[in-house]
Order: sequence, then C-alpha cells, then structure tokens
Amino acid sequence: MSQTGFSARSLALLRSMPGRRVRGVWRILYDTTGARTLPGPPGDASSNLGVDDGDLELLLDDRLVRFTHAPNCSALCVTDTPWDDDFAPPLSPENEAYVAECGKWTRYDAADWPRYADLVGQPITAVAAIVAEWAADAPRVIGARLSTPDRSFWLVARSDEVYVEWQRPRDGREVNLGDLDAYAK
Repeated sequence: MSQTGFSARSLALLRSMPGRRVRGVWRILYDTTGARTLPGPPGDASSNLGVDDGDLELLLDDRLVRFTHAPNCSALCVTDTPWDDDFAPPLSPENEAYVAECGKWTRYDAADWPRYADLVGQPITAVAAIVAEWAADAPRVIGARLSTPDRSFWLVARSDEVYVEWQRPRDGREVNLGDLDAYAK
C-alpha cells in the first residue's frame, strides 16, 4: 500500500463495485464499554458509540471491500483484506488490563442499523473518487462516493479515521475513476 493509500489495487476494487449488490455491512468502532454486543445501534440513546467514524466493510456479491485510512492517515485506502482484531481473545493479562482501561476497536454488524440497513440488497450503481489535492506527481484520494438506486453516501479519510457521510461532504472534489488511471501505482 502506498503512503497515499491510492494504488492500482484500490482503483480496481472501486471499479469492480458497480453492478454488485451489498450483502453485508460492518463498522469497526472504538468501544470503551467492553460490551461484546451493543444494547442498541450507535447513535441510539442506549449506545455511547459514534455511528460514522471507523472502517467500513461491505460484503458485495462475491467479495469483501474494506474502506480504511492509508498509513499517512489522510488518504483513503480500499482493500479486500478484512479487518484484523489485534485484541481478539485469548488476551494476555497485560492486554486484558489495557482493553479494560482504554477500550479497543471492535467489528459490529451494521446491517440493521439506521441508514446502513437501507443499503443491504441494493446494487452499487456508481462510484467516484474524492480528491483533495492534485499535485504534479499524483492526486491525493481522500474518499469515494458510492451510489445505489436510492441514495449516495461518501467515505472520507480524516486524520486516522474513515467517516461515512450521508450528505455531500465539503472535503475535496469528485472525479471520475478513469481520470486516476495514470496515477495508480
């Protein structure tokens, strides 16, 4: 993966999405409660988790696509590698104490959550990139727009997290994926 997160593989994954249906949706959220299951969806009054920051995984007809941030933390990375829980049980006593005190990233099935539930079963109809800067050597791809027949949503890398936006974000400008061919490495 390049420092910008933009690679030929990321571009190929984005290009492969239109026409495929969303079969599952997961969010990777930072949980400080220690709960294995949520009492309610994030954003619900019974939950203290944020709903729109953290990696997003989509299971499409025949592949998993994960949206995460690049190593430089300011670009979007698209991968077919599932999220890996560094604190999966069994935990050492030191890691158990750390998780109890500080929390950890946790993968949650979001298929029944508000907004995300509407995506399940829908085909991806279009994908565009969001570019923040277009330097002489390469654009900085900070996000993507995914569209279904009913809606569009945006994934934008900010700092070290991926945010899902349900309205057009102010960050960057949308560009056709074909405009990025010469820059993918």
